[in-house]
Amino acid sequence: MCKAVSEREGKFLELFIREKMSTLFKTLKEYLYPDNGQKKFVIPNYQRGYKWSVRNEKDEQTSVEYLVEKLKSAYINYDKQQYFLQGITVVEDGDQVILIDGQQRTTTLYLLLYCLGRENISGTKNIELDYSIRKHSQTFLKKLKEEEFDYHTEDPNNEIQDIYYFKESIAQINALLPENLDRKDFANFLLNSISMLYIVIDRDKAVRTFTMMNGQKAKMHDEELVKAEMLHIISLSD
Repeated sequence: MCKAVSEREGKFLELFIREKMSTLFKTLKEYLYPDNGQKKFVIPNYQRGYKWSVRNEKDEQTSVEYLVEKLKSAYINYDKQQYFLQGITVVEDGDQVILIDGQQRTTTLYLLLYCLGRENISGTKNIELDYSIRKHSQTFLKKLKEEEFDYHTEDPNNEIQDIYYFKESIAQINALLPENLDRKDFANFLLNSISMLYIVIDRDKAVRTFTMMNGQKAKMHDEELVKAEMLHIISLSD
């Protein structure tokens, strides 16, 4: 979730729906803990590192702080109203959910649930994030499930960008959670009252679109084809 839904992003979602791609609304619970078995959320190797806890200006809210403030406000001030996040765009492959758009949101929600109680990301509610080539990131996120793990001691010299920003994110989240907050109830609110548009891109459609646009001029990897699919759709006229 960014700080505002732009007109371009809104048009992007409309075009996806118009193209008859698989779209539906899911609660956070349905997204993270699907009834048809545990899913592995895969962050492809072309995705940028985790950046939502970056503060670009001294007094500016980070994206983490903005999201947590909005969710906390919805929970405390508005009688636990339904709250909608921006869409998540994925490719589904068996038990894998490959995050084309939604890496930052999914990771931040994972860290928020961790801050509300380790049991929200482990055990019967296990959430698996697979950073395909950033193994240090994957190991850190997995270790958060362990009772004895002290994340403060990980990468003490802050040499690994993702881990530094994961720790920053946890600190920012904890700073915004009041001491008197019922963390279990807040977690239940997040899981049951937050919804998002869940958009599934079909690999075959991505390949056909790329072929239509480029013919046989080049051979591309699947992740490049998916990006080509997105660029094509967002460039269509009304």
